[in-house]
Formats: sequence, C-alpha cells, structure tokens
Amino acid sequence: MAYTYKYPRPAVTADCVVITREAEPKVLLIERANEPFKSCWAFPGGFMEMDETAEQCAIRELEEETGLKVSELQQIGAYAKVDRDPRGRTVTVAYLVRIDAPVAVMGQDDAAKAEWFPLTALPPLAFDHEEIVRDAALLVKNGFRPMRRHRQQLSEAESIAILKKKTSGTLALLGDEGYPYAVPLSYVYTDGKLYFHSALEGHKVDAIRRCDKASFCIIEQDNVQPEKFTTFYRSVIVFGRIHIIDDEHEKMITARMLGSRYNPNDEESLNKEIEKGLSRMLMIRFDIEHLTGKEAIEYVNQHKL
Repeated sequence: MAYTYKYPRPAVTADCVVITREAEPKVLLIERANEPFKSCWAFPGGFMEMDETAEQCAIRELEEETGLKVSELQQIGAYAKVDRDPRGRTVTVAYLVRIDAPVAVMGQDDAAKAEWFPLTALPPLAFDHEEIVRDAALLVKNGFRPMRRHRQQLSEAESIAILKKKTSGTLALLGDEGYPYAVPLSYVYTDGKLYFHSALEGHKVDAIRRCDKASFCIIEQDNVQPEKFTTFYRSVIVFGRIHIIDDEHEKMITARMLGSRYNPNDEESLNKEIEKGLSRMLMIRFDIEHLTGKEAIEYVNQHKL
C-alpha cells in the first residue's frame, strides 16, 4: 500500500522570466486566460507535474504557453508567501532566461496572449510577479552570466565552504597594456571578503590601482583520470572589487587574520612579525560580488547514488 502523508501539503509551481539582452531589455508576459487573475498579465508558468523537476516544469510551461523553447535557465528564487495564490497554498520557483532579442511568440494553452514589454514599463502583474521581476532585474543588473552547465553548479554554501577550507588560489587582474595578469596568492576568507598581503609595489599593485575589477580561482580537487582522459575536479571562482587597504586599523586586523590563519596559536611570534614587517607590506581586500562553484559531472552522478 502506498504511503500517504496525513498533513496538508502546498502545491508547487514554476514561472519563467524571459529578459532580452538589448540595451533596453524587454520581458515576455502572458495574458492569463483563466481565473484567478483572468485577463491580467503574468509570467509563463504553471503547476509542476509529479514526474518532473521545477526546472523542467518552467521549460515546459514556457513552451506550452508561448511556443518559446529554451534549455538554459537560472533560478531566481522561491516565493512562498502564504496568501500569494488565491487558489490555495502554493510555492513557486522562478527562473530567469536570457535571449538576445524578442522572437515571435503566441499565446496558447492557459495564455490568451503572449507579448513583449519594456522592462521599465510593465503592466500590473498577477500574483507576486512584481516582486519576482524586481529580483530578476537585480540579477540581470549584476551582469554575471549564469553557469552554462548548471547541473554541475555547487550551492553557495558549498562554494563558501571551499573558500574557508583552502589557503591559496589565483588572482586575475587587468595587467599592463590590457593583458590579463594572473598571480597565485595565499588568502583568508571571512564575511564575503578575501584578504591578501603584498609587497609595496609591483605588477600586481599597479594593476589593482589601475582597475578594481578582479576574479579569484580556487581549485579544491584535481583528480586526474588517465584512462578517461579527464579530471575529477571541484573549484570556485569569485568576482568582485579589489582595494588596497589604507585604514591603519583595518590593515592591522587583516595582518592578524592572515597570520592567525597560517600560524595559529602563536601570538608572540605573530606580534614580532607584524612589528618587523607590517610597514613593508600592503594589505588588500577583495569584496566578493558574485561566486560560482563547479564540480565534475562524475561527482554529480555520485551524489545521486
């Protein structure tokens, strides 16, 4: 006999926010053909079937209601206000799709119409879709593209755990004459920031002063599989703004964080090193704006076992 859960359960839906990459982006909306919110504009979406994921549901509903076929999307978030759907307790997972320009669409299935609207001039939206489009717009504004092989993407918590665990990585900057300049560095991570130390001058320092945009890559695993001509890997890349620390108090705190990370429980030696060398070093802060972690598909498949 099949097990039946005796407590009430919410329904799950998925919605698709399609935004173009134009200078003045447009958003795809459908006019709802049915209640609730009949004749109101909303994002393509609907109820998840028992044999599909939320992502698969979003892709299917988008095609059913507009004719638009996509394969790559990025999760915006889950929306679960108790009263968000007058039909009952419903949680939706919203996804972002980016395409270069509007394409021909047609309202079908549960959609009376499908049309493109300027992102800055949307009509009133059904459900909590105004909240969803605000979050989608922020995601677009950040300018960071979604990972192409999203099945292999690590969660934010997993990526941060790697940042906390590892001790070195490669910092990438805009170097001389526009050439990329990548340099291996020891670091410490705390509260969404990376910290480094450096000599007072050099290629790295010049690059940081010239342009504050940077990325940093950490490889946690690189397990070579000769017979398969591949590696089983796990890595993290962060993007953000990098700054030379001028405040003396922050500079001292950074020096102590770095010293304690690499030689813990030796306060006396750390104090001597700081007294001897701090005046000949720069302290550098990297404010993380975006991070992604990725692992080999073989690890993804292992998780399913």
